[in-house]
Amino acid sequence: MYQVSCGVCREKQLGAVPRGAGHDADAPLTVPEYEDLLGTPFVMFGRDESRDGGISCQGLVLEMYRRAGIDAPDPCDDPDADLCWDVVEGPSRPMDVIGLRVGSSDLAGHVALVLEGGAVLHATKDRGVVLTTVARLAHRIVVVYRWRR
Repeated sequence: MYQVSCGVCREKQLGAVPRGAGHDADAPLTVPEYEDLLGTPFVMFGRDESRDGGISCQGLVLEMYRRAGIDAPDPCDDPDADLCWDVVEGPSRPMDVIGLRVGSSDLAGHVALVLEGGAVLHATKDRGVVLTTVARLAHRIVVVYRWRR
């Protein structure tokens, strides 16, 4: 059995904690402040700008969830991290994570975070952390993930 860093996710998966207990499971999460992250350099596998000198796309998502008060597990360190996310159909909403194809692949090789009003925050290799829009990335979206509460 794997050691799961997100015990709440494991308990929800096993039914010990009802999904959405204490929360409105259909209400979108509140987007925390992010302006200070804009322009942060991209560093592959970067999780903490002060420690790593930059941040990766996954590190950016984890940082935004941390700022929202959610200790989301790192999928690079936790093989059960997928238990914390639902794949959703339909339009994305704030704090959803979109998986984007890179190049000609049909697989998601990059992630970004949906903000309010169709804005998207993501870390790019050439420009670091930037804002764009869902509409601009729509042709690359492979999957949408939503935090499981």
